[in-house]
Amino acid sequence: MSRSVTRKAIEQFAQALGARLAAPADLYLIGGAALLLVGNSRATQDIDIVGSDAPPDDDPWRIAVARTTSELRLDVEAVPFDAFVPRLKGGEGRHRLVGTFGNVRLWVFDPVAIALSKLDRGFETDFYDIMFLLRQGIVTRQQLLDAIEEATPRAHSFDLDIARMRRRLVALLSALE
Repeated sequence: MSRSVTRKAIEQFAQALGARLAAPADLYLIGGAALLLVGNSRATQDIDIVGSDAPPDDDPWRIAVARTTSELRLDVEAVPFDAFVPRLKGGEGRHRLVGTFGNVRLWVFDPVAIALSKLDRGFETDFYDIMFLLRQGIVTRQQLLDAIEEATPRAHSFDLDIARMRRRLVALLSALE
């Protein structure tokens, strides 16, 4: 049975993984766990990391993650994030370094891309997360508007419904006022 994810649990995971890996590696978080690392208080049940959802069974990274998650009783999922939303211009500069834990550098993936993916998915919790990002100034309204415009020409490749995303953003911005 998995335990709830807290900032401390995320840092314990990064530290244990960093101790297990022979070479330095970057670990990018998305979803609720990433937002915990930037101050959101909404609970989450898993740690979503950017990566392939099906690396080979003998992949050292996969083995290390599997062993670490089992030992710490955490639910960690590799998410092929690039399959859901396009990489945004300037995204690499918006990644936020949380810290170094052994051989792991822990990052929060581009918050604008996280907000865009949550705007597309559209769960109630996603809207709370986007509002948190906007209220804290981690993501600005203009960045989110620009992200939608940037994604528009490639929307069909990612199965994004741009019109629905715009409607959702208008509703969110109205709720913030």
